[in-house]
Amino acid sequence: MLLLILFILLISGLYAYKHYNSSKNYNSKQVLTFTAIGDSLTQGVGDNNNNDGYVNRIRDKFVKFKDVNLNVYNYGIAGQRTDQIDQRVTNNTKDLSNHIKHSNAVILTAGGNDLLQALQKNALVNDKNRFDKIMSADIENYKNNLDGLIKNIRNINNEIPIYIFSIYNPFYVYFPKVHIIEEYVNKYNNIIYNISYNHKLIHFVNINSLSYGQYRTNNQKNRLLKSSDDSFNPLSLDSLYDNKKELNEYLSSKDHFHPNSLGYDFMTNQLFNAMKKYNEWY
Repeated sequence: MLLLILFILLISGLYAYKHYNSSKNYNSKQVLTFTAIGDSLTQGVGDNNNNDGYVNRIRDKFVKFKDVNLNVYNYGIAGQRTDQIDQRVTNNTKDLSNHIKHSNAVILTAGGNDLLQALQKNALVNDKNRFDKIMSADIENYKNNLDGLIKNIRNINNEIPIYIFSIYNPFYVYFPKVHIIEEYVNKYNNIIYNISYNHKLIHFVNINSLSYGQYRTNNQKNRLLKSSDDSFNPLSLDSLYDNKKELNEYLSSKDHFHPNSLGYDFMTNQLFNAMKKYNEWY
């Protein structure tokens, strides 16, 4: 448990088939509007091409492959939890709720900061059972906040489709044997998935593969496990933060946390595939 405490304290400084598949047609060059809401993943932090993360990329894909004109409004703010995102929605911050009302789809990233801040807050709990019990309360709080955010979006626009990204574990390739982060990433992703599965017009966009980067197959993951140290040395994080090279080819070498251009390409492809499959945005 001491290992867990050291790990969480040190990383905390780094980063403050239920739906139907419709076959609707759309008019060439029609104008669509999407509203992107969320945290740093929507803001586009880490994009070394300065292309606004997935927001500009999804616009470009719709222009190229769907032959439509697409406006995407970016309401991403780095560091925000789900309740803070919800507050912007309910307060119509910078005309956000008005854009939701008149958009064809909402794209959402919410959960990474909820999890990170929960881990930071509970990092000094030196008992695994007690830690899990306290984290269970934080998980329930996240679920309620995400439910509330969805409800408030629905109050503004009852028919708008919502595409929700999962979260991922940015430290997996460095510490594949430290399972606590992956465990809770999976629990938070289960909440996102279940909310998506149990409500119409909400679609889960899975980007958890960003955790593994180029280590995609079981053989690759096993080789990574064998090459990693059995023990976790907290001092190794210092060299990680100073290192200008990132082991995960999909994450930024500047902060070793956010997607880089390749990572945002992956996010965009996952989103585009979901939007092709569930095209209620028409």
